[in-house]
Amino acid sequence: MASGETTPPTPTALVPAVAPAVVPTAASLAATCQSLSLYESASTPENLKPLYETLADFERAFEKNDASLFTELVHPALTREKKKDDTFVSTVQDFGLEKVKLARNVLYRVEFPTENPARTVACSQGELRGVVGPTLQFATMHAFAGGNEQIRLFTLFAPIPKSFGPKMKNPKRELGIVMMFAQTWTHGKKAPEVLVAESKKWSLLNEPITGWVLAEASHRLLSANPYFVPNGLSEAEGLALQTKQKLPSFEGLKTKVRESNVGWEFLDLAVIFQAQAVEVGVKTRMQAQEEPVNAQIDKCKTVGRLLASEFPGLTKTFSGFECMPYAKGEALDASPDAGTQFHAWKTLKN
Repeated sequence: MASGETTPPTPTALVPAVAPAVVPTAASLAATCQSLSLYESASTPENLKPLYETLADFERAFEKNDASLFTELVHPALTREKKKDDTFVSTVQDFGLEKVKLARNVLYRVEFPTENPARTVACSQGELRGVVGPTLQFATMHAFAGGNEQIRLFTLFAPIPKSFGPKMKNPKRELGIVMMFAQTWTHGKKAPEVLVAESKKWSLLNEPITGWVLAEASHRLLSANPYFVPNGLSEAEGLALQTKQKLPSFEGLKTKVRESNVGWEFLDLAVIFQAQAVEVGVKTRMQAQEEPVNAQIDKCKTVGRLLASEFPGLTKTFSGFECMPYAKGEALDASPDAGTQFHAWKTLKN
């Protein structure tokens, strides 16, 4: 019965040979991050030409769906060949990247400080965290419209020491992938900044629940990548906290659910990433370990009617709600074991 998720689509990361930098207490100076031309030109310095050759091969691996070429591009410090192939194949399959032409969005040359490699480095579109080890790393962001959504690939490349040369398939290769992170950047064709703008609009229209759902959705999309902190994250995070503090009391809804013939307890609301839109979820507690599916469906519809009667504005801002019935004693930090159900408001009419 599962139809929605409380978190954005799961990102895919190529795990580095060493641990990623930990969350810093402050960003380093912007001077340590240099924006580079997206493509090679006649004026490109000789020392940067290997970078553009590597990027061309990286993009060709996706365009040709060539796992072998991708594996060749991974830094030799990252061992386990099968792991490399698996990462490429899973990324392609999970995000619909079969034979796609990736577009370059940004390209940075980043010098991470040797005295504190855990610090972030401020760049034009956000702060970067590198993998611990090489002080020089190149960061790139590729984009692709996968189905209805925009997919972003964030990749870090680092120089390959010459000592690795004899062990490599291409001994002349100078740069290798040390980290790759894929994520869905939009949801329902809406970028995080659009969700933030809509959150502000609905909050001003006295629809605090909608304001919180949209702000929290934006925050989750922006915070998915541990290696890249986009400029809009701080605003989205602050707005999510601000709107949550303004949520109305749910005592009336709790009482209505408790006094109905459902026999469930209302617990909380949730942010749901449906296939085409962000929706609102309702967490409830069943009084038994399990209930028949048909009984759950009927009770979910009753809860939905009570929700709509208590907060009628939700029927204007969302197409329906996600019913999330948890068994007695079941933890709330994941989707319920019994699954979830999405019910459109129009199907709840008596």
